[in-house]
Amino acid sequence: MPPTVIIACLISLHLLNFLYKGGGIKSLNLMLDPKKVTPLNSLYYIKITREYFQSKFIFGDIDLAKWDFDLAKKRLDEALILKSSGSSKPAKAQVSTALKYQAKGVSLLNQLIDKTDTNFLIQERDDNKKLLDSFK
Repeated sequence: MPPTVIIACLISLHLLNFLYKGGGIKSLNLMLDPKKVTPLNSLYYIKITREYFQSKFIFGDIDLAKWDFDLAKKRLDEALILKSSGSSKPAKAQVSTALKYQAKGVSLLNQLIDKTDTNFLIQERDDNKKLLDSFK
């Protein structure tokens, strides 16, 4: 099968998935906007794959905690974009994912508090908590 057919099939499947999840006209514009890479955007899966491979090269509890807080922040930013576009279901899913990353980061942070300087991690934790609270 030619690569263009495969790409067309993948885009069609992504669009069907988008429609199945209840996307509207605003959500369709969001899906096609390259500046706002969210789960409604076809480039999102490339972003997630890059993050997955990037995480394999992060070592040490401090760096892992920072990475988890960064990922939580990214998912919360995506949730804000989705919420403002009227896509509440995908926004809730992103908040749920952010909560998981936040919990992992907090767990690592708690192990590090008495061992090293963690002020910057505490600041990131608190910033993310403020964002999480805005979704309640």
